Amino acid sequence: MDADRQPLMESLDAALEALRRAGKPEVRLLADELDDIVRRVGAIVWQPKDVPDAPTGVAGTAADGAVSLRWTAPVFDGGEPITGYRITPYVNAAVQKPVETRSTATAFTVTALTNGGAYTFTVAAGNGIGFGADSAPSAVVVPAKPHSPT
Repeated sequence: MDADRQPLMESLDAALEALRRAGKPEVRLLADELDDIVRRVGAIVWQPKDVPDAPTGVAGTAADGAVSLRWTAPVFDGGEPITGYRITPYVNAAVQKPVETRSTATAFTVTALTNGGAYTFTVAAGNGIGFGADSAPSAVVVPAKPHSPT
C-alpha cells in the first residue's frame, strides 16, 4: 500500500470500529477493493449523526396568561429529522420548567403564565439523537389581560 494512503486506511479502520461499537452492521472490504475505492473516489467522508443546530428568530406575542411563540427551524437537523422542540421560559430572568412541543411546527403557545411577568424564551430543536443548543432568547414579552373599552 502507498504511504500516502496509510492515513486514510487508518481513518477508515477507526470509522469501521466506531460503527461496530455502535451496533451497526459490520462492513468488510478487501484491501484490493478498498484500494480501488480510494483510487476512484480520492477520499471517503463519514459524518456521524448529531443533534440539530439552534433555531433562530424566536419571537413572542403576549396574551392573557400566555405567549404565542414563533421561530425559524435550524438549517442543520443533525442528519436526523426534527421531531419536536423544547421551549424554556424565563420569568424575570429565572429559568422555569421547559415545555416539549412534540411537534415539528415552528409555532407554539405557552400557557399558564403569570400576567405582568417579564418573560423571555429560548427554543431548542430535537431529533432522534437528542436536543441541540438553545436559541438566543426572545425579546421580553409581558402577558396581560386585554384592556376593556371604557
